[in-house]
Amino acid sequence: MIGAWSPPASAAQGTPQVACFREGQLPGTQAFATIDLSRTPLWHPTSDRHFHLELLACENISRTNGYGRVPEVLEYVAGQPTASGEAILHGDVVALPAPLPGGTMTSLYAGLPAYFDDDFSSVTIENGIDVAVVWLIPITAEETAFIRDRRRARSPGPRSPRSRPSPSSKPDARQRPGAASLPRQRAARPTRRPAAPSRQHELPPRCGGW
Repeated sequence: MIGAWSPPASAAQGTPQVACFREGQLPGTQAFATIDLSRTPLWHPTSDRHFHLELLACENISRTNGYGRVPEVLEYVAGQPTASGEAILHGDVVALPAPLPGGTMTSLYAGLPAYFDDDFSSVTIENGIDVAVVWLIPITAEETAFIRDRRRARSPGPRSPRSRPSPSSKPDARQRPGAASLPRQRAARPTRRPAAPSRQHELPPRCGGW
């Protein structure tokens, strides 16, 4: 870690710090990740249990100074679950209030950190809490529409959202809190690192676009 930014005074209570990392798994890139977002138990309309997350974003190292827009964008996205209590899970699309520099990337796709080590997709912290790492990938309006169309086509029909779990309720010990953010086929961790993410045919992860 080469540095971290504290949230502004106007941020929602519990908004995490954003840290910058270099010389990691992906050569020629720098990564930004939230710190301590996982301390806030989150919920999702499709589940009746809590989730614990940290958010990740990567970009190519091309600028000679500064850090660009990534810390600001990651801080904005992290503020949404902090304020609403709703988790951002694998497959979700987060709309941005304005396009990223260049004008073509208008949303972020929540994916698996597939190009990192297998163990990186979920980490266990104190008290045995499993934390899912969600990789935020810039996408265009056309890709956003494509993902939503595919989701509607696969949906069996309308379903009633589950009620929000009580803050005092504990996650089922038999299930990992971050498991719903991972595809079913990765529930049992493979012994070898996959060559590419399971949804690569739909949306190849990118580091550029910021």
